[in-house]
Amino acid sequence: MGRIEWSIWANVQAVFSTSAILMGGIIGCFGFPNTWAAYYAIALSVVLFLLEYPRGKRRKGSTPTRIFQRYFEAVYKPLGPLYSIYFIRFVLYMGACVPLCFCLPTILGAIFLFSAGVLYLVAALNNEKWAPASAPVRSTTTAAPRGKISEPPSQPPPRAPKKEKEELE
Repeated sequence: MGRIEWSIWANVQAVFSTSAILMGGIIGCFGFPNTWAAYYAIALSVVLFLLEYPRGKRRKGSTPTRIFQRYFEAVYKPLGPLYSIYFIRFVLYMGACVPLCFCLPTILGAIFLFSAGVLYLVAALNNEKWAPASAPVRSTTTAAPRGKISEPPSQPPPRAPKKEKEELE
């Protein structure tokens, strides 16, 4: 079995928690007490979405990037360890989810953000760090480059022995 990359799970959880926080904040502005927490939730959801939008690079395999991710990476790359260490995100999310508990519609978003923070703690304990996942430039053609002719195979493909071949039919 391969190792689980907790930071990928935490990133997806944090991005989806921003939508729950935003919806709870919008609902909390109408007729609920502690509207300050609802306004805080709206502002927090925008900031967290911008913070969490770029995906980190996976250890093995390809990393599917989000649209316009390279522009966010250019902004976050100079922040260095402040952005790449997941323990900092854990502390940030644990502190950010406390005010969300003071308004009823934002409690669900607080729970999601709390779970994203816990996942970032697990990622930090497994020594994972954020690295930019720059998308490789893909070729538009699948044929061999112009001027080069690919060689045909030198050996035929393996075939089943005749006895097994007759039994299969």
